[in-house]
Amino acid sequence: MFRKSQSIVGSLIVCLTLLFTLVVLPAQSQSNVAQVIITDIMAEARPGEHPLITAYVSVLDDQGQHVSGLGAGDFLVEEFTNPVSRISVSPERQGVAVELLVDVSGSMEGLGMSPDGRLQDVQSAVGQFLGSLHDEDLAGIFTFCKKVEQIRPLERGVSGGIAFTIPTDPALQFTCLFDAMWNAIEDLTGGEKELGPEFARMKKAIFVFSDGADSGRDAGCLHDLTDVKKLLIARDPKGKISVYAVGVGSEEAGADFHDLKNLADITEGEFIHYFGRTEQEIGGAQGELNGAFERFLTQGEQYVIRYGTEACADQVTLHIEVGGQADEGEVKIPSVEPVIDLSGVEEGQRVSGRLVLEPKLVLEQCPVREVTYFVNGVKMVTVAPPFTWEWDTSTLPDNPNCGPVEVDPQGNGLVRNVVVRAEAVDQKGLVGADEVSGLEVEILHPEVAIIKPEANAHIERTGRWRTKLEDATPKELPVQIEVTWPGQRRDIERVEYYLDGQPVETTSSLEPRALDISALGVVGEETQHTLKVRVVDELNLVAEAQVPLTVSVYIETPLDILKGLLALPTLMSLVAIVIALVVLILFLRSPKRAIEVVAGGVRKVTEFLGVATKGTRLVLIENGKDVRPYAVYDVTHLGRDESRVDIAFDHPLVSRLHATLVKEDEDFVLYDQGSKNGTWVNEQRLPFKGHRVLENGDIIDLGRGGIRLRFEREGEAAGGKGD
Repeated sequence: MFRKSQSIVGSLIVCLTLLFTLVVLPAQSQSNVAQVIITDIMAEARPGEHPLITAYVSVLDDQGQHVSGLGAGDFLVEEFTNPVSRISVSPERQGVAVELLVDVSGSMEGLGMSPDGRLQDVQSAVGQFLGSLHDEDLAGIFTFCKKVEQIRPLERGVSGGIAFTIPTDPALQFTCLFDAMWNAIEDLTGGEKELGPEFARMKKAIFVFSDGADSGRDAGCLHDLTDVKKLLIARDPKGKISVYAVGVGSEEAGADFHDLKNLADITEGEFIHYFGRTEQEIGGAQGELNGAFERFLTQGEQYVIRYGTEACADQVTLHIEVGGQADEGEVKIPSVEPVIDLSGVEEGQRVSGRLVLEPKLVLEQCPVREVTYFVNGVKMVTVAPPFTWEWDTSTLPDNPNCGPVEVDPQGNGLVRNVVVRAEAVDQKGLVGADEVSGLEVEILHPEVAIIKPEANAHIERTGRWRTKLEDATPKELPVQIEVTWPGQRRDIERVEYYLDGQPVETTSSLEPRALDISALGVVGEETQHTLKVRVVDELNLVAEAQVPLTVSVYIETPLDILKGLLALPTLMSLVAIVIALVVLILFLRSPKRAIEVVAGGVRKVTEFLGVATKGTRLVLIENGKDVRPYAVYDVTHLGRDESRVDIAFDHPLVSRLHATLVKEDEDFVLYDQGSKNGTWVNEQRLPFKGHRVLENGDIIDLGRGGIRLRFEREGEAAGGKGD
């Protein structure tokens, strides 16, 4: 139990210690902050990332000493007035740059702490200070009297004893203090190019060792306190150069520290009296100077703040604050092109149809304004947010930079080595791009459908009895097709029609056709056939469709005719009996003559009695009067050639095969068969090989001024004679 209690107490002590370290100590460090100085800011471009901002910050307490122990949570970083999150903070030594100005005028031979005089005191202090510098620190030395001389340039590795000598020329025995300050300021603020970019972020200071006031312009000095102040304002507006004015010697022994104290005041620097007589006074003077040296050397320690900036600007003002103290600096932001990743297609992919392309914005320093898409270098479209584009790949053959369209065994086209590129432009006009290459684009062939006839249609071909029983009436099959494209519509190169694999017609039109099927079928039987249509477009892409058909051929025999006659009214029956007797007599004498007589007799009796008037018919009109009715069948051919048509008209304006009347479902459709003088319905000419559905009473003209007919439907009165 006692050990358990010890464990709990130990844990509490550890937690309290951590809490004290994380909370109390940083709070104490922040409370000591008296000055925050941004010594340098850099912006570095990073491919595919936001620019890296690196700020070097010197944080000093009220003694001018570096404040240690700060972390990311102690710093407030703002771009303009926008807080920056996700910063990293690390302490790093950047070094110091110091100019040591040593008065070598004649008065420096006066009473000092050393038996050798004041100059020996300075030489001892300078040597001690140089020995405490770090490897990265810089130090330079000027001596001054009436003239200013740089005896050691600003550089690293300054060590060992430095000997100072007083000129023997009495003309030089003056103190041009402010001339030395002028040279030191120029050296600290104008040497960035020679000393490298690291020099800009070093904490800088000037230590002036002198026992007297400036001798002034009357003694030949070039500058005064006002000049120095103006130069500091111009070169060091934020007061980043610390000035330590070290008064050497005793005022009772003639030392004049008036100008040194003024110099410390206007630069907000520090005045140190470096003199003593007793060991205690000497120790105190040396301790005060060494303390100033040590405080300044700690300023070589700085904090480095790093983060990726998302600011869309050419330059930002950076505000850094610690413990209520702050500093600001400006930094130029490098140009950052947007980075995009084109999605919707992949390298080497085979695609077809419509694709939705969209760039994923990987890096967007400034908002992207628009995205332009290119295919094989040809601009396709420019789109605003959300930057998607629906690419119709069927338009690819129109691209002049694309290769030939290959045709595969399925009749589709293929375009190889296609490159799609997307370019994003942001608000600053910067462009980022991504592309996908090696695409294979499939151009789908058109689709063809046979609308008429329908699949498995049963087509009856009924011939009228003539001189040859095996001769069937010529027949034409109306065919109507429909072609659709899966993408862009293209021109038709040709349309091929096949019956049972044999080509029957080729055209470049999609208009309905009437195919000759007179060779199909066997008299008295039903036969199976195939109609195939093959469409080839301008890219040689092929579409095919086919339908099966059933064809039956039937020809009226004399017995059929007699049966029909017997079914007529009594008068018709009597006439038939008379004709039958005549045929019998003639048949006994001459069979061929009997057939011819019967054929002519049947035709004349049919025309005389008007048997077709009981159903649908065509009525011949001459001089405005009904002259003769004609029976109408499922397929009725009209023309001048008796051997090819069902109803023949001996007229010069009528073509051999002029027109065809076809019963389609419940409608009768009149087709022009390419007649020379045209087919007219109600004074309107049908297109060449065109067609029209007839209505009861329609007036048909075979040739303008030729044969005129009226169409009458079964059970529908149309007026006129002939009933």
